[in-house]
Amino acid sequence: MEYFMLKFTKVKKNILCYAILSIALAFLVIRCFFGFDPTDESFYYTIPLRFLKGDCPIIDEWNASQFYSILLCPIVWLSTVVTGSTQGIILYGRLVYCLISLILSIGIFHSFRKRIGCYSALCCALLYLFCARGNIMGISY
Repeated sequence: MEYFMLKFTKVKKNILCYAILSIALAFLVIRCFFGFDPTDESFYYTIPLRFLKGDCPIIDEWNASQFYSILLCPIVWLSTVVTGSTQGIILYGRLVYCLISLILSIGIFHSFRKRIGCYSALCCALLYLFCARGNIMGISY
């Protein structure tokens, strides 16, 4: 057993942790294609679309969610440029959310790895990846 632990270096531990994060991401991406969100997921993209079509923040829109909607304008714009419409924008938003969550979970892993160990840092990153924001799987306020 001791020989095995000596052969299992830090590099191999990191590769194993990244592989586990990649597998977790694969599960989340597959999950993006299934299910129905009973929350206001489609509403997240309506206000940025209005801003892209010419409405002005604060003047034309009075909803308080307009302040985060300005941050979603580049995501909605890119989706409409690629597809030519808003068809599939919720799926696109879910995939973008998975990518952003992966980047943040890798940041969590790097932040905690030297302090609490590789496997504990992996657990923290997986907890964020699977449980952040009530596991809604969409970009939201």
